[in-house]
Amino acid sequence: SDCYYGSNGLGCSSSKCVGLSANTTCSDSHQCQPGYYCSGITTTNGTCLAQASLGAACTSDYSCINTAFCNSTGYCQEYFTAATGSVLPTCADLVAN
Repeated sequence: SDCYYGSNGLGCSSSKCVGLSANTTCSDSHQCQPGYYCSGITTTNGTCLAQASLGAACTSDYSCINTAFCNSTGYCQEYFTAATGSVLPTCADLVAN
């Protein structure tokens, strides 16, 4: 399977990758359908929940819609709208080491 996860109810369906639906147990946000994230992951499994819209409260970038990040005040903000020099909660290059 070319899909990231190929077991536990995940994988390809009609040549499309399929993730877990809302309110399903998960261990990683990548397992959830687009538009959902895995909430409540600690030492146990979380739950796929709908991502928050712009201006809504958030706890991480994953909890915001895919065009937004969770800003330093805990609200979803559209990418590329932070003022130059703004302090962001996290920053990663996403460059392989």
